[in-house]
Amino acid sequence: MLKLIAKVIAGIILLLVVVIAGAIISMGAHVPDALYQPSPSAMVRTADNDSSYLVIGGRKGAGLEVIKVLRARGERVTAVIRPSSLTPEKTDHLKDLGVELVAGDATNPDDMALVFNNGNYLAVVSTIGCFSCEPPTDYLGNKIITDATKLAGVKRIIQVSSIGAGDSFNTAPWLSRNALAKVLPLKTQAEEYLVASELDYTIIRPGGLKSGTASGYGYLSENRDAFGFIDRTDLARLIVGALDDDESIGKTYHAADESRTWIFQ
Repeated sequence: MLKLIAKVIAGIILLLVVVIAGAIISMGAHVPDALYQPSPSAMVRTADNDSSYLVIGGRKGAGLEVIKVLRARGERVTAVIRPSSLTPEKTDHLKDLGVELVAGDATNPDDMALVFNNGNYLAVVSTIGCFSCEPPTDYLGNKIITDATKLAGVKRIIQVSSIGAGDSFNTAPWLSRNALAKVLPLKTQAEEYLVASELDYTIIRPGGLKSGTASGYGYLSENRDAFGFIDRTDLARLIVGALDDDESIGKTYHAADESRTWIFQ
């Protein structure tokens, strides 16, 4: 009986090893031949007017890194913060960067209308997305942002999505597709809604996101087979670089790092 139990346990362990090994192998990067690596411009675009860049989802993650890049070159930046998060402990780091804070919930149309009515924005960057938010922000929030942007007459917008959304579903490793099963359809809807909006959009789909040290080897690609991992700092530089480059308007890119070919790098 003990031998049987031992064999069963050994079989389970072997199965787990195979599954984990398969997951790791499937998470390997695919780097395309043609890479687009836009760098942020040195030109300050909000210096001689009363406009600012509007970042939604900028309290942390990629949105915060975008804010850092914009502020480093002297741009005025406005960040939309959920009212429940508008506390000193959650926003002092943004104030220290010189960011203007406005209260607003991206899933509330009235909130977003007020944000746009009370500001003059050169462009909008949306990095919102949430696994556990109710209601989910990935589609509803981005739809409302798209509507408010268009109604306010702001033309330029960048939406950060994910590899696995839209026509890139099969590019995402199966582990990612399963982990993001609830949000990928919402991100797809958000992308489609933005594309149909007639705004000057750019959609950026990062692969696996990491927080650590920038490598400087981040890239964008229209190749739908492109997949890899990227540090949020490198992603932010690509976002701002694309924002500065009119050639990126109307395009959907995958974002990854050519030097990070495995999940553990």
